[in-house]
Amino acid sequence: MIITNQTLQSLRTLVRGEFAVQMAAMLAKGAFYQKLATVIQSNTRSNTYGWLGDFPRLREWAGDRVIRDMRETAYAIVNKKYESTLGVDRVDLEDDNLGVYRTHAQAEARTQ
Repeated sequence: MIITNQTLQSLRTLVRGEFAVQMAAMLAKGAFYQKLATVIQSNTRSNTYGWLGDFPRLREWAGDRVIRDMRETAYAIVNKKYESTLGVDRVDLEDDNLGVYRTHAQAEARTQ
């Protein structure tokens, strides 16, 4: 088999499509990270999050209220770029054995 641009484009479409379908299915189920974390969209290089720490412990309310201050803290997270490039064996291209890459794309989406 001669490897053409059309063959490569078909493979790209297959892998991206399978990844997108599997990722959508995983998100529809509610990804595990969504149960643990708050997702915040970011359009900047980094984000600074201010929060209050040392929340006062509960105590039995007897008499007047006792006002206690909380410690003010902040932290910054620098956004990082990630990528994952799937290598394709030339023999698989030449032998038109591209179906195996469907499984690779699905598996990659499940690990996200």
